[in-house]
Amino acid sequence: MSLDAHLLNDKKLAGPRFTAPRSEAEAEAMLRQMAGPFSSVAPARGSAQTGPLQQMSSTLKGLRQPSATRSIAAVEKFREAYDAVPDAVLVSDHEGTIALANSSLEKLFGYSREELVGQMVETVVPDRYRNSHPAKRQTYFADPEVRVMGAGQELHGRHRDGHEIPVEISISPLKTSAGLMVVATIRDLSQQRKVESQIRRFEARYRTLVEGLPAVTFMAALDGEVNELYVSPQIETLLGFSQAEWLSNPILWYTQLHPDDRKRWHTEFAVTCSTGTTFNSIYRFYSRNGRVVWVHGQAKVIRDDAGSPLFLQGVAFDITQLKEAEHQLRDVNQTLESRVQERTAELLQVNDSLHVEIQERQRIEEEVRRVNVDLAFAHEQAIAADQAKSQFLANMSHELRTPLNAIIGYSELLQILSLRKKDTSFVPDLERINKAGKHLLTLINDILDISKIEAGKMQLELEVFDVRSIVVDVVDTVRPLAAANANQLTIEIADDLAPIQADVVRLKQCLLNLLSNACKFTQSGTVNFTVHQESTGQRDDLIFRVTDTGIGLSDAQAARLFQPFTQADASTTRKFGGTGLGLAITKKLCEAMGGDISLASQIGAGSVFTIRLPIYQPPQPAK
Repeated sequence: MSLDAHLLNDKKLAGPRFTAPRSEAEAEAMLRQMAGPFSSVAPARGSAQTGPLQQMSSTLKGLRQPSATRSIAAVEKFREAYDAVPDAVLVSDHEGTIALANSSLEKLFGYSREELVGQMVETVVPDRYRNSHPAKRQTYFADPEVRVMGAGQELHGRHRDGHEIPVEISISPLKTSAGLMVVATIRDLSQQRKVESQIRRFEARYRTLVEGLPAVTFMAALDGEVNELYVSPQIETLLGFSQAEWLSNPILWYTQLHPDDRKRWHTEFAVTCSTGTTFNSIYRFYSRNGRVVWVHGQAKVIRDDAGSPLFLQGVAFDITQLKEAEHQLRDVNQTLESRVQERTAELLQVNDSLHVEIQERQRIEEEVRRVNVDLAFAHEQAIAADQAKSQFLANMSHELRTPLNAIIGYSELLQILSLRKKDTSFVPDLERINKAGKHLLTLINDILDISKIEAGKMQLELEVFDVRSIVVDVVDTVRPLAAANANQLTIEIADDLAPIQADVVRLKQCLLNLLSNACKFTQSGTVNFTVHQESTGQRDDLIFRVTDTGIGLSDAQAARLFQPFTQADASTTRKFGGTGLGLAITKKLCEAMGGDISLASQIGAGSVFTIRLPIYQPPQPAK
């Protein structure tokens, strides 16, 4: 029997059921029994019948009124009997008029007797049942019998304050002088429902706890043979049998017990039953598929308050892996000694080989040392060659700039002369010459700058200045570039900018590189240039940030963007031109001025270049 069944059978929760009388004769007999010894006292000879039973009988026989008043009067004398009943009792006629309500009914529904008598039964019926209740009443009066209302259903009554009360109702017909009436005995199930709810919660928590354990939990009867009363669902994981299979076959557990372990089990289990000590042992079982499963079982005898054994309760753990590990360890130990001997012989051979190998390694190390010396010499030569290359490029760039300046100057002069003579047929060719010369001059200047930087000959002219005027000059310079690609150029300069110490010309060069690139790689978009001051906790910096909505870069392209002669890819060079030196020079110049440059970009969403330079800190006077 389950825990909830035990509790529901408790006499404190379920008292004796009151059976309503079905006729005036049964009512008088019931009243006589309730009156006890007083009911046997006979009136004096010749006197009138004045006792309560006689008065009730006389009254019941005299009631012949057809109205609700007659119904009320017909059962009024029952009130004392019904008030003694612990359950709520309600008597109504075939029209549903309440003719009698006992004191328990008043307490249950919160109405006084005066408020209920004469009212319709639907007064204590929940709103959702009121419309259908009269039809059910007529059905009952057509075939009256003693029965329980709504068998298998959850019934409710309606309290005066509107809340519903779970109830159990039994009804029986009552023949009176006013006609057939019905007696409803109503039992309040509120407390029982609370207990049932608590039981369900307790059982759910217990089941969750037990079935959540990584072991099999079981209960077995102590009836000469150990028959399973309960086993947790983990038995299927352990041995492959379902919970239902295990419980339906009382000897299945013994059948699956390894034959070599059965005799020992009988001995150890007998000790547990006789002494009450905890059962704790290891056995082998066969699973459904024939696999041997090692099980560590622990169990104890559960006894009642008088000390009599009730059942065996325990847990079983799967220790197959542990046992297999033990067997493997034993096998390893058995072979270890022989393997050690074999290994010792191998080590002797290896020792001889190692001596030879050490000599060979010493020879190789000497060879490596000589190679390293040669590599160091080659490295020095490479550095010298790189410096010579940079020096050559610097010299060549200087020699090339002189004729290029002349070509650019003469092309501009020829354009002016052509315009004066109003002969413009050569102007397009002269403009192309001028443009090509300036492009070549820019390339040479970039090569000269990168060569000077790599050769360590770049000299910076550091001075302290306010960057506001420089920023305005740079923006004015690149506005035509922005307009050429239909870009909107915006500038934001903070008001509280501190001065910096840097090379004015080189700073302009860096900013022009970033802004010209942004305008070149953005078509009909936006280029935003902001300058503000920012503190990182360690130092204060001026932040120059150029944001565009151009083509953007992938992570791979951004990783190599600051390398000399490198652009995003070949298609970028074909479409937009350029040498790939501008950003490499900008990075080295920023680092030379104590700052750095960073990039954040996404293909199709534009790029953000940020130059960070330290704010000028005046030297502290010597103490």
